[in-house]
Amino acid sequence: MKAGDLVASREILLEGGAMGSRSHLSATKLFTGVAIVIEITKTGKMAKILTDSGEVVMVKIRHMEVINEMD
Repeated sequence: MKAGDLVASREILLEGGAMGSRSHLSATKLFTGVAIVIEITKTGKMAKILTDSGEVVMVKIRHMEVINEMD
C-alpha cells in the first residue's frame, strides 16, 4: 500500500459488551465506499485517507484492502 492507492474498508470484529459480561461480537466497516491513500505514517502502521464523502481520517493499514494500485 502506498500513496495514491484506492482502498476499501475490511470488515473488523468489534466487541459489543463491557468487560466481564457475555458480549457479542459484531462485524463492521470503518468507512463505506472507497478511499484514496494520501500518505503512510513513518512507522508504516497507519494511513491518512480521503474518503469518498470528503473526510480525511487516519486508519490502521490492516483494516483496509487495496482495490486498485497506482503505478
